[in-house]
Amino acid sequence: MVLFDHGWYNRASVERVMGFCTPEQVEEFFRSCPEFECVLARSSIKHGKYLISVSHEEQERRFQAHLNDPTKHWKPSPMDLVSRT
Repeated sequence: MVLFDHGWYNRASVERVMGFCTPEQVEEFFRSCPEFECVLARSSIKHGKYLISVSHEEQERRFQAHLNDPTKHWKPSPMDLVSRT
């Protein structure tokens, strides 16, 4: 069984948009990711992708909770603050 954190796919989305990787790294991800997933399938290794969707309202509620709760106030990073805009 293979489990990937959502970070595995961040190269194609978040990292590209935020400038955390080069265009060449994005292209390498787009080339190698499907190839790697095919290797798993050909090896009879089962893998699945699950998308967990959180509404904008719930994201905002959680974000505000992090800002207002003294036990969680450390969680928002500068990138989190920018992403809210």
